[in-house]
Amino acid sequence: MSTNGFSQKPRVEFIDYAKALSMVIVLCLHNGVFSGITFIFFLPMFFIASGMLFNDTGKSYKETAIRYVKKLMIPFWTMMLIFTVCEMVRAPLLGYGDYSIAVPSIAAAVYGSAMVPDIGVLGDYLLSIMSYKEQSSFGVDAILPLSCHMWFLPAMFIAQMVTLVLMRLKKNLPTEILIILLLLLSFVEYIPGMQPLPYCLTRGLLGAAYMFVGIEFKRMHLFEENRIGVLGILMICAGAVTVIADSLGTINTLWIRCIYGPYGVFGGILAFVAGVCSSYFVLNVCRFFEISLFAPIKKLLSLISIHSMTVYLWHLLIFNVIYALYTMVTEEKLSPDPYMMNLITQSSTLFRFAVVIFTAVLLAYAELLFSRFKKKVY
Repeated sequence: MSTNGFSQKPRVEFIDYAKALSMVIVLCLHNGVFSGITFIFFLPMFFIASGMLFNDTGKSYKETAIRYVKKLMIPFWTMMLIFTVCEMVRAPLLGYGDYSIAVPSIAAAVYGSAMVPDIGVLGDYLLSIMSYKEQSSFGVDAILPLSCHMWFLPAMFIAQMVTLVLMRLKKNLPTEILIILLLLLSFVEYIPGMQPLPYCLTRGLLGAAYMFVGIEFKRMHLFEENRIGVLGILMICAGAVTVIADSLGTINTLWIRCIYGPYGVFGGILAFVAGVCSSYFVLNVCRFFEISLFAPIKKLLSLISIHSMTVYLWHLLIFNVIYALYTMVTEEKLSPDPYMMNLITQSSTLFRFAVVIFTAVLLAYAELLFSRFKKKVY
């Protein structure tokens, strides 16, 4: 535990570094920089880290819910409205819709994703109102609305509340059983004839399963173990499971429903296990950043982690502004990618990675300066 210059609360350094690393990977994936094996751990690690830091304050469910509503849901709805307005502006400008684009944008935000499984009557209905295909001159199924990446916040809200309730009710029920039950509940949509549940709900249940994994990590003191032999064996096993899962085409179960690789729900189970193993591996790697040699990197990662909410809330808006300015200067034509949340125009991976780092640091420092300003004013 340590206290850094950006916060007066004690923090676990290597978890801060892991959270910051995951945040940077999220930004990279939203810009098409990374792919492949990074899909397996970048989201599970957020929930596992939350489980490792989970603390039941003993307050009532109502008080706790209000606290998480203020922390997660109010920012979610605020940004949803901002992004919807932005969508109404950029759609006619870029030629893939008109002002009525607000309908699928809001629907996608409420549901949790623009990527709706094409199963059942309800699935067909959701797909029809969220698809941009009818409005798009490009004829794509869906250019993802800016608001749809916000699913993480209500999913985290659900995960936190489910974890709290189960922690208080489980009594003698083993944590392993709770993890299995939560995992199975997140797969209920595979039951024949079952209508799809809201994306945020199923991802929240799955997030709670990962949180209980983090709670178990903490209970077992896995990251306090300094025996090199044991740590080495566990790291090799974790890395092997991750590589095998990646070679079989699994995708982490928190990212998107119904695409668990070629093995369906069994691929989902493998992806969950791989998410646990890879998160354990990366968390251990982040422990090496605690040595003084990495002091500049440590400071940067801590800054991004502490202000990760601001980075997450605003990064796509900043990305789109940067790309808009770039196209204005270079006069390069837009090339919309239906699976990206911003309209990628520059093919250079290095350029997009530089934009990611610049945006993360810019937003983190903006939040830091705003926090200091509030302290002076109040």
